Amino acid sequence: YYPLIEQEVEITKAGEEEEEAEVIEGTLVFDGLTGHIVVNAGGSFKFLRELGSLSELPDEAIPILKILSEERSLEIGALSARTHIDPLDLKPLLVDLSMRGLIDVYGDLVELKTIDAKYLHNIEEKLRKYGATIKNGSPSTDNSGIKCEPLIPLYKLEEVMISLGIEVVKTKILYYPLYVALLEEEKGDIRKEKIVIVNGITGLEEPGFAQQLTIPEFFDKIKSVKGYSIEKICS
Repeated sequence: YYPLIEQEVEITKAGEEEEEAEVIEGTLVFDGLTGHIVVNAGGSFKFLRELGSLSELPDEAIPILKILSEERSLEIGALSARTHIDPLDLKPLLVDLSMRGLIDVYGDLVELKTIDAKYLHNIEEKLRKYGATIKNGSPSTDNSGIKCEPLIPLYKLEEVMISLGIEVVKTKILYYPLYVALLEEEKGDIRKEKIVIVNGITGLEEPGFAQQLTIPEFFDKIKSVKGYSIEKICS
């Protein structure tokens, strides 16, 4: 069971005039192990690694985003004065935020972009298509499976959302079911282990999850599961 963090949110999309602002309601989904945004991609899960982990956003970036969420745009000099961050220290933070797609920088002008509403992801709607529902509580594995607990600080994730001007209505942890296969591939004297993840609801292979779980510690957890066996692929 893989931990996904669901946040019911309200994203305010600014218009040309203040009265044209639009409030978009929906759900953002985050990887509970890394803090990456998770979106729907053709029925499978896609991890937006290019945006980086929002739970690992530098603490110094929080006041920058808070001020920009109030002002929408500000010159670097004014932003430095408001945050009490030296311009030389401020610029690397702005580069980081820009690479994450949270701000735009036009010369000396910094403009907030916030999180795009296209990343909203309704997992429950997907589950209903397959006749599945979400149960309350935490799943029991009884030594026949693995339950991964969240590793990211949920308070930090919520703090980042609030600093972006996004209202967090509710946060919950969803333990998503996956089937895991550990394959051993032999090519002559070279032996490699490969992990294959299959969505427990849709039956589709999930390469995104496989990339997240290719760490030795997780391989060891798989091998400790009751009834574990390994299939060899020889070539």
